[in-house]
Amino acid sequence: MDVLTVRECVSDARRPWWADAVEGLRLVEGPQPSGARLAWEFEAPRVEPALHLRWLESRLERPIEIARVERLEDVPGDVVVNCTGIGARRLAGDTSLRALLGQTVLVEPGEVDLQQMYGDERDLAVMLYLIPRRAEVVMGGCALPFAGDAPPPPDPALRAAFLERARAAGFRHGPLLRDAVGLRPVRPAVRVERVGRVIHHYGHGGAGYTLARGSAQEVVALAHGG
Repeated sequence: MDVLTVRECVSDARRPWWADAVEGLRLVEGPQPSGARLAWEFEAPRVEPALHLRWLESRLERPIEIARVERLEDVPGDVVVNCTGIGARRLAGDTSLRALLGQTVLVEPGEVDLQQMYGDERDLAVMLYLIPRRAEVVMGGCALPFAGDAPPPPDPALRAAFLERARAAGFRHGPLLRDAVGLRPVRPAVRVERVGRVIHHYGHGGAGYTLARGSAQEVVALAHGG
């Protein structure tokens, strides 16, 4: 398993709400690249979506079919799992679901350490994070309320802001490779609930990969009547 050292900047030394789920969590005191004085550090596995999703798809017993769904009632099957993200706002009539726009840039590593992830989200208006992959680094980011159901084109002003924050923090990354834009489906709580033959499974916000395994286990339990 590929493991990263993760450093999350904080404003004070209170243990984060997720502390009990992380082994080896330790408080780091002293100046951080983005100006914080404190950070929590721990080790966590790295997930690269393009590789991970291909692996998950290879384990399916049936091929993926792509089709447009207008009503969940029209989808055949004894059990239907609704993982439509922001689309559940329409398909499930969920008025509590909202979209947060996320944009990042992907750059060549340059001098960035590919074994360390750095994050500072003390102020969401100027957040900074660097997530190394094997051959590139994801840098961002933002979490902006968005009214639509489809992401807009990349915003050059946001891209410039991300690059400037990284440079100001001393991260000497390589050339820009591409932008990435998406919508995070956010609600007051993740919905994992069975209604008849439909299991609703959405609202994970920006924590989809973090919560994926445990959340999927809950879906399996519901599918088996648990």
